[in-house]
Amino acid sequence: MPRPERHPLALFSLKPHNPRAYGVVAHPSNSYLVSILPDADANSVLVLDVGFNIRSQSRNTLATLGRNGTDIIVDGSSIGRVQCSFEIDLDSRVVMLYDRSNAQTTQVSGDNATPFEHGRLRRVVVQDGFNTIIGMGGGGCDLVQFELIWHQGPIDTVEKVKSQEGMPCGAEENPRFARTVDEAPTVLPSQRVTRIHTPGERKLRMRYEKVGPPLGSGQFGIVYKCIDADSGKFMAVKILKRPSGKSQED
Repeated sequence: MPRPERHPLALFSLKPHNPRAYGVVAHPSNSYLVSILPDADANSVLVLDVGFNIRSQSRNTLATLGRNGTDIIVDGSSIGRVQCSFEIDLDSRVVMLYDRSNAQTTQVSGDNATPFEHGRLRRVVVQDGFNTIIGMGGGGCDLVQFELIWHQGPIDTVEKVKSQEGMPCGAEENPRFARTVDEAPTVLPSQRVTRIHTPGERKLRMRYEKVGPPLGSGQFGIVYKCIDADSGKFMAVKILKRPSGKSQED
C-alpha cells in the first residue's frame, strides 16, 4: 500500500510526466517508495519519494535509477543498467543529477533548464524551479519522464541535508538493499570531456541560477547569491547595469 503522505525524510518526489513513467511507479520493486501526492485539483497521484529514506552505502548518493541493481527500477531496452543518479555535492549540499548511461540518454527540461552539453561533465543541479523535468532512455514516445516535486525551497533543502549528516540512513526500508553509484562501472560517460580530434578547446559559458534575494546593490549593479548549474557550487554574481536595455553579467 502507498504511504498516505510523503515520507518525512524525502527531499523531493518523482511525479510521472508521461505514460512510461506511470509504469515505473507501478513496478513492484519500487512499491516501498510510493506515496500519495495531492494535486491542485483535489485529486491525488502516486509518486516516488526520493531522499534520505533510500540512501544506502554511499554517503553522497540519494538514489540510482536503472534497469537492474539500482534503487529505482526503470524497465526498458533503452534504459542503462545504471541510467542516472541523484547525488549530494559534499561542499554545497545541493542535489545534482548525474547521467550514468553509456548512451548518454538522460536529459533535463522544464523550468530554467540547463541541458547536458558536450564538453561538460554529465551532471547538473536540480532544485525547486530549476531543471524540473528529467527524462531517460531515448526520445519521443520511448522517453521516461518525471517531474520533480520539491517539498521545500533550495535554501531549506540545503539545511535539511545538513541536519541529516551523521544520522542513520533509511536503507533498511529498501527490501532489496539498494545498490548505489559506487558500484557503477569505473569508466563513466561523465568522464568524456572532448573528442581527440576536436581542434582547440571550446570555451563554455558559465550557467547559474539565482538563489534567494539580492545580497546587495550599488551604483553599477546588483549582487546575487547564485549556484553554478554544472558544479553545484555557490558563488556571488554581480549583474551590471547598462543603458539602453543592455546588460552584462560578471
